[in-house]
Amino acid sequence: MPITYTIAIDRNDDGDYSDLSEAIQADVLSVRWRLGLDKRYDTLAAPSSAEITVRNRTGTYSPERNSLVPAKRVRIQSNDGTTTRTHFIGAIERIEPLAGEYSRQTAVIHVVGREVEVAENRVRLLPMIDVTADEVVNAIFDRLTLRYAVLENYCILDRSGHNVINSTTIFPADAVTRNFDTGKSTFAYVGDNWSTGIAADIALREVLDSEGGRFFFKRDGEAIFYNRHHLFTTLSTQATFTDDMDGLDYVYGADRITQVDVRLRPRSIGVANSLLWSLAQAIKIKRGATRTLITRYEVDSEPVGLLSTLTVNHTALITQLVGGVDVSDSVQVVVMDAGFSAATIEVRNHAASDIYLHTLNLYGTPLLTGDILTLSESDALAQSLYGVRVLEVDLPTLTDVEEAAAIATYELQRRSSPRGLITELQTSTRTHPTETLSLTLFDRIKIVEAQSGHSGFYRIVSETHTVDKGGSRHRVAWLAEPDDSEIFFVIDTHDVDGDEVLLPR
Repeated sequence: MPITYTIAIDRNDDGDYSDLSEAIQADVLSVRWRLGLDKRYDTLAAPSSAEITVRNRTGTYSPERNSLVPAKRVRIQSNDGTTTRTHFIGAIERIEPLAGEYSRQTAVIHVVGREVEVAENRVRLLPMIDVTADEVVNAIFDRLTLRYAVLENYCILDRSGHNVINSTTIFPADAVTRNFDTGKSTFAYVGDNWSTGIAADIALREVLDSEGGRFFFKRDGEAIFYNRHHLFTTLSTQATFTDDMDGLDYVYGADRITQVDVRLRPRSIGVANSLLWSLAQAIKIKRGATRTLITRYEVDSEPVGLLSTLTVNHTALITQLVGGVDVSDSVQVVVMDAGFSAATIEVRNHAASDIYLHTLNLYGTPLLTGDILTLSESDALAQSLYGVRVLEVDLPTLTDVEEAAAIATYELQRRSSPRGLITELQTSTRTHPTETLSLTLFDRIKIVEAQSGHSGFYRIVSETHTVDKGGSRHRVAWLAEPDDSEIFFVIDTHDVDGDEVLLPR
């Protein structure tokens, strides 16, 4: 039975993609989408994306002629006669109609996944001490502003049709569904070096690299965090390919490592009630006004974290010059958010006139960051046989030297000896219809190839699909990462034959 595809735009934000004019596959000339990692062994998925090329003879996809705005959700699905599968859900980023009355009259709709929204957010955290990776990832997500997929029947102030309380409801707590493993590592401190805020994807990568876990969004938009043991404890094989691929990229000797340098940042606790921030110059606040300040903690011009309750004192005068009437009692200073690396302070002027805030001092117990410590582990035999290949790993969240050594040993164990690797596998619905449609991120596959003599297990870490020729041709390229479950063992999961090494806890 032929495979059919449904590509739809949720124009009215109700989440069902089934209303009049929402299905657009009749206009689609080709569609390409991608999900997953940029490279093998990465911990954070790259931004997922889709490009949909459509006929535009009547200007349907020219937004200035017909309403079609960014952020509307787009869904790509297939049906093979038995199963309907969702392949991609994202939001319209931009639309590029081909200009000119005598042009080909097409348009390209560019769609992006949730990863782009995440990266646009800047985050800082409340003090996080002795926490696991999933706790940090949850805390980061609690701080994100993400667009809800469904807006219909929810309350949006100042938006016609959404601002009637009796007929609309409040948004649920989360804009995305989360499915997070419990992290294996416990981090002494997280977020103390994030200044006034860092990009959320950088924050995620910091903790993911230290955990050795993986974070990605599934095809349906669900947020997934795997701890570093997850792939070693899910050992079922979803498909086997034996000399029947459309294409295969093979290399021998790539990705080898004979030395691992792990960079750590030791912490120490400073003196209680230290000055962490002070106002550099007087600032004017108008009568009845509120000023919001974001203050980064520093000691001796070096960023620090906050370990204790933040205390504040201030002085305010009527004049910019010292010696004016003291109106400090009429100025309210409120700590809105005492984050680990910075605070949000509101200064509210309740005086009968404009005032000048002359001093504002923040005090607390600082968490100091020491000089970078580099732990180096090497395989002397591998260096003698194959030369020096250095992997540098920067783990600002990790403070435990023993855990850093375990990470270095793990990387050496799996990558110090040269071996054959399948880097990419290409196939299509012509030769493997079910696998092309169903296999997705971190599925386990076996690849056997006679010409190279290679046989091994792999994880799919990215998928790139192209559908064209009226939907009759669907090609996929999977980026492959070696599945190392045969090298390591997990207690109570694997049988031990003698060559395996205990996976770091």
